Amino acid sequence: MRADFFLFLAIFVFVFLLWLYSGGPTHPISFAGPYLTPVTNVGGESQGYGPKVSIPSGKTSGSTFWGNWSAGWGTSDSGSSNTNVSSGTRSPYAGKVYIEASSSHLGTGYVSQEYITLRASTNAGSVGITGWQLASSNSGTRTVILQGTPVVRQGNAGPIILHSGDEALISSASGVEGTAFEETSCTGYLDRGNGNAYYPSLSTYSCPSPINDLGSYQAGSPAQYNQCADVVRTLQGCRIGDTGSQSNLAAWCQNFITNQLTYNGCVRMHQNDTNFYSGVWRVFQGRNAPLWRSSGDTITLYDQNEKVVDQYTY
Repeated sequence: MRADFFLFLAIFVFVFLLWLYSGGPTHPISFAGPYLTPVTNVGGESQGYGPKVSIPSGKTSGSTFWGNWSAGWGTSDSGSSNTNVSSGTRSPYAGKVYIEASSSHLGTGYVSQEYITLRASTNAGSVGITGWQLASSNSGTRTVILQGTPVVRQGNAGPIILHSGDEALISSASGVEGTAFEETSCTGYLDRGNGNAYYPSLSTYSCPSPINDLGSYQAGSPAQYNQCADVVRTLQGCRIGDTGSQSNLAAWCQNFITNQLTYNGCVRMHQNDTNFYSGVWRVFQGRNAPLWRSSGDTITLYDQNEKVVDQYTY
């Protein structure tokens, strides 16, 4: 008798695990309701009671235990919600680029401070996002991601390419230096040179040290260099140089401070550095009013073929 009980229990557990593996509570039949309609139209379609249910094709980030247990198309690192996206509308870039909710800034009421962060996953490879769209489910607002230039003030605009781990801050407002550019070790000059015009501020963590640059630029006698170095050491990185009342400095030193300690001078000196590019794009949509609601909306990221890459509900 006891052996029969354990045999029954083993069979029950096996059937339960098989049910979970085949879809469990996410299987469509679990949502279909009782099938009480008599089957009289053989070969036709019979309807059961209860509402039609749209079943996600896989798990979603921030989903329930069952959604996370069943195999699916993956979640983003950000915790953004890829909800109810059928396989027919899902982009091949889903899971490669996502909306990073924790780094986005919505609902401020100020267009100058509003932005959405897109991030390429660590295994994304190279993904072009020019021509992609961000859309609001509530208002129907859409905005298209345009082209950009890797280095501000240099070259022609082209497709924006995100490599693995890169990010793009899609700001609703206009940009001082154009539609889009990639931050570099020199772009901090643009922020400070324009009265901190960017939000969030352009990164200055990798600004070249003025005193190190002076070592590469050295000219004149040792005494002149030492005198110049004393002044340069007081200057901060990514701040436009000003000799001010330092008229006693050698001409080459004054030229270094006023011409090299600028954005253009920095680019000339550092554009071939291995750490010149930051992997952070700044994209500006040129709007005069906020694009997104402060709360209660879903923002969908579409690729160039109108396929859903990611969704973020807040």
